[in-house]
Amino acid sequence: MDLKSCQYQTENLTTRFFGSPMRPQLSHLGQAGVWGTGAMGGTLESGTLPASHTTPLADGPEGADHLFVLAHGSGQAMDDRALQHIAAGLGRKGIRVLRFPWPDMGRHGERETLEAGRGTGDFASGDGMLEAHLVEVVRLHRAPYPRLVVGGWSLGARIAVQVAARVGADAVACLSYPFFPKGKPACRTRVEALRALPVPGLIIQGSRDAFGNREQVRGYRLPSRIQLYWLEGANHALVPRPGDGGSRESYLKRAVRELGSYIQGV
Repeated sequence: MDLKSCQYQTENLTTRFFGSPMRPQLSHLGQAGVWGTGAMGGTLESGTLPASHTTPLADGPEGADHLFVLAHGSGQAMDDRALQHIAAGLGRKGIRVLRFPWPDMGRHGERETLEAGRGTGDFASGDGMLEAHLVEVVRLHRAPYPRLVVGGWSLGARIAVQVAARVGADAVACLSYPFFPKGKPACRTRVEALRALPVPGLIIQGSRDAFGNREQVRGYRLPSRIQLYWLEGANHALVPRPGDGGSRESYLKRAVRELGSYIQGV
């Protein structure tokens, strides 16, 4: 399976779940910018990041033992309602949660594509920029928390897995991990990234996720350090199947419970 095809299809199709189609544009990490005080509590350090970025959002006590850096998906904003619910819930459990915007994605959903080089085939450079961005976020905000967990939703989960070792994370926690591009389960690049992960991980996944449902993931034989928690009938956005009687709110509450227990046990 062609690697470039795998990367393009994954992020392109994510927009069908989280938002409208996005146009290609990327900013560069070399631009100057300052991060100040988070809108949801906590003073954040200053640093050099893109000027177009808005202030990161922080939940939970500044004196927490655990810092969870939560990266959003390619069709989400960092203040997406589901992420707000998760961050606030974990904050109430005493976990410090930091959300931040990816390049060219504003705080309130100004969505731009993260498919670097679309039309040129240069997809690896896009991952490199996003990885560097997450590494810089962790560098700025890692201290003084004793334990670090990195993670995210969809694209954010994938990038977190790829940089976990580089930033010295103690664990990874993912929501709706994109195991493969939709309709291309033979593409195993995301699976291999999980197998190579040197730290424990938790993945909360909908059983009918188009990027890896329960039947498909069962055959991957992931290492025992990777835990899977399934939400029955949920899709990639953790929305239940119509008529099942469940609700997205109930699924998000379960996600908070599982994430909280897992992170606090790291």
